[in-house]
Amino acid sequence: FTLKNAGFNAVVIMHPPFRYDLDGDYGQVEDYLRHAVIRNLKALDWISAYGGTDPERIATFGASFGAVIGCAVAALDERPKCHVIALAGGPLGEIIAGTRNRRIRRMVRREARRQEISPRELGFDLLAHIKTDPLAMARHVKPDNVAMCMGLFDRVVRPRYARSLWKA
Repeated sequence: FTLKNAGFNAVVIMHPPFRYDLDGDYGQVEDYLRHAVIRNLKALDWISAYGGTDPERIATFGASFGAVIGCAVAALDERPKCHVIALAGGPLGEIIAGTRNRRIRRMVRREARRQEISPRELGFDLLAHIKTDPLAMARHVKPDNVAMCMGLFDRVVRPRYARSLWKA
């Protein structure tokens, strides 16, 4: 069974891993998010132009980071008629600072040590720099077009952050 055999056109968007540059500033986080959104919008351009794609049957699905980007796409582009957002939440600054994900936690601790602040303070600093945050994007999304999945035991996006997005 494949999506194609079921009559669906699908695009999988792979994003390069984020590498935090200790010589850079917090703006690099926002830049990475915006570039990811642009990649997704370009994929929508491509699939919309692809012969045989019914414009009334375009949808998005994203999990975790893909869902964060999916929130922005849902806010910015009306071509998808529905969105599935799985394991996302906000605010991103708090999620990043308080994650249990080892790789992200290492980056946060390294940067917090460099700045001589706590990881929690770093999270608050990030809040001021991240504009492509799902909570900020949610007010521009039609809630009737969204299905959201939360993970009760998610190690990155804890339930309280997913509930914040749901309420937004």
